Amino acid sequence: MIIGLDFDNTIVEYTPLFRRLAIEKGWLDATSPARSKQDVRDLVRLLPDGEMKWRDLQAEVYGPRILGADPFAGVREFLAFCRAKGLEIQVVSHKSEYAANDFDRACSLREMALKWFETNGFFSDEYGLSRERVHFTDTRTEKVARIAALGCAVFVDDLIETFEEADFPEGTGRILFSDAHPDFDGAVAPDWAEVARLVEEAVRDGR
Repeated sequence: MIIGLDFDNTIVEYTPLFRRLAIEKGWLDATSPARSKQDVRDLVRLLPDGEMKWRDLQAEVYGPRILGADPFAGVREFLAFCRAKGLEIQVVSHKSEYAANDFDRACSLREMALKWFETNGFFSDEYGLSRERVHFTDTRTEKVARIAALGCAVFVDDLIETFEEADFPEGTGRILFSDAHPDFDGAVAPDWAEVARLVEEAVRDGR
């Protein structure tokens, strides 16, 4: 059975890095109550040239500064659980090759993501991942096509939009990695322990 996982904001947790970098740049006060990525985005966008500042911040976080981001709590345990159960993990990420404002094409966001996996030790027998099991697509439509082509029995993503794609494969179980979402009719998991429980349930039911 193949379990598909999104990458950004699902395996890797960016919020502390966004906050830390915004404070470094003087765009956010250290005493700010902003705690989520959206909080940081909204405050940075209020600044002069705020939209450009936010794009610069994203380019750094997803590019050269990504190694300062941590895995979500529990994701290592989830991957080890899947390995022990004989479940194959495939990562499918809608991620452009370069940031929109990287006009010189100086930093490949995809290569930095792969480096993040390597630096955090995920490409090892313990977790059953490898570079060949990490896939990047240019569009969300291509992403769901890859999920279908891989034959994922279950897919985990933090964005409801992935599951709302018209061609999202009907036979693939959907787990939204998020707090409760009233507009989503699939399974919702606020943490990786709940993802593991839902995946184990799917394995038991033969889905």
